[in-house]
Amino acid sequence: MQKKGVSQVVTTLIILLVVIVAVGIVAAVIYNMVSKGQENVEELGQFNVNLEVEKVLVDDSGDTQVVIERKQGNADLTGLKFVVSDGLTTQEISYTFPEEDFLEEFDKKEIPLEGLNILVRDVAVIPLIGASQDPAGAIEKELSKRQVYEANGAVSYWALDGNADDAIGSNNGQIMGGADCSVEGRVGGACDFDGTDDYILISDNFDTSDLQGDFSFSAWIKADNFNNYKRIISIRSNYIDTNSFESDLAFHTANGDSLIFYATSGGYVLSTAKSINEWYHVVGVKKGTSLKMYVDGKIDGPTNRNSNYVGKDGRATIGRAFYAEAFFNGKIDEVAIFKKALSADEVAALYAIY
Repeated sequence: MQKKGVSQVVTTLIILLVVIVAVGIVAAVIYNMVSKGQENVEELGQFNVNLEVEKVLVDDSGDTQVVIERKQGNADLTGLKFVVSDGLTTQEISYTFPEEDFLEEFDKKEIPLEGLNILVRDVAVIPLIGASQDPAGAIEKELSKRQVYEANGAVSYWALDGNADDAIGSNNGQIMGGADCSVEGRVGGACDFDGTDDYILISDNFDTSDLQGDFSFSAWIKADNFNNYKRIISIRSNYIDTNSFESDLAFHTANGDSLIFYATSGGYVLSTAKSINEWYHVVGVKKGTSLKMYVDGKIDGPTNRNSNYVGKDGRATIGRAFYAEAFFNGKIDEVAIFKKALSADEVAALYAIY
């Protein structure tokens, strides 16, 4: 009986020893895995959470920049890859940091998107690590409506969602004559103009410094009629002198069924016939001396029109011109002024977004 008891004790001890050894092995394996994982995390710097896309903008030279801020992370960030989408197509642009000018912890830089040729709707940023520039995850930045306009060169943007505030610049408008800015628009709200005395006064002395070179206008409109000279947007110097056309810039209805994009006397584009009570996306572009008009994302009217427009500060309005009391009749929405000439592809993408 004693031998049997000793045997049972020995067997139990052996089993316990085996269990202890097994637990030790498993613990060692787990420790190694965790340690290796921590090394990998440290090596990559967790850039998927430690980089932030603050905003996208167009600088004074007309080049697109992405403002990137780096949070914590000690990995060797040597470059970035950007994947830009306009909602219709994508474009990849890589950037390598110059030596001695890396993006360090808690630093912020404006990174140029050289060669960009599409509208900016969304941006994904992929950090590139080390000399071999290994990718380390991606940060996606979906732009808001206001950010889309800003990222593509808008200097003023009036969404007209219940008010006439400028969401990008400082040109807040005043609603005059009882214009109703609480109606349903093409995108959110809009302003409804009665064609008699409704308009929005943006400024009596609008700064045209961003309109000295290339520029663009855009808006959504739904006209109750297309009577002559009913202004969608107007910037006119010497607005009291009805005979002065030295600096006159406008989008207006014409001929009972058309639209005109106009820049100084003699420089205009006339659209094809349009229908009342239909929403249209209208864009006017000046590049060099050339004027072009787009309606619903496509070129409309002649493309060989030229303009000698020279911007001079003056009265800026939405829904009215101050000569001939030219009040617009209908709805206007999403008005924007860009400090660059939008390309045909950018216009098409802007129309497709909304």
